[in-house]
Amino acid sequence: MGLLDKMKERATELADVAKERAGDLAGDASRAGKVAQAQLKLRSLQGDLDDANKRLGAVAYDLVQRGELAHAELAGPADEVRRAEAKVREKEDEIARLRAEGPSDAKPAQTDTEAAGDEAATAAGDEAEAQGAGDAGGEAGAPGDAGGEAGAPGDAAQPEKTPPTA
Repeated sequence: MGLLDKMKERATELADVAKERAGDLAGDASRAGKVAQAQLKLRSLQGDLDDANKRLGAVAYDLVQRGELAHAELAGPADEVRRAEAKVREKEDEIARLRAEGPSDAKPAQTDTEAAGDEAATAAGDEAEAQGAGDAGGEAGAPGDAGGEAGAPGDAAQPEKTPPTA
């Protein structure tokens, strides 16, 4: 057998192995897809089970409340539901009272967004003021300082140094 025949035979063997592995990978991908679909369906079924359990609990609670169902194991959970319902009613009443109070004479509280905007504007004004002062005898570490020492007249003309990043 000649050298070219051996090379051709080896190339054919490698091609066969590659085809086999490609088939294995395709099978693995197909299997992974099927597993993902099954897991998605399982989550959906678990959600259905949770919903059914909630409905059953609601019916059982209603029967306990009406005195048509009594069991020692239902007493604790029924009490928990009663306490939770009472807390919900209290919070609803609190919200209704707060809404009924109407506008007050006090300045309305700022939202987080408004407060953040005010802080940014103040910081920008402070920075502009510090730069506008020419850094004459300025603070330690102010923009334009060399090495963070107390500023001297004319420091503001130097470029701002930024610390190296790691």
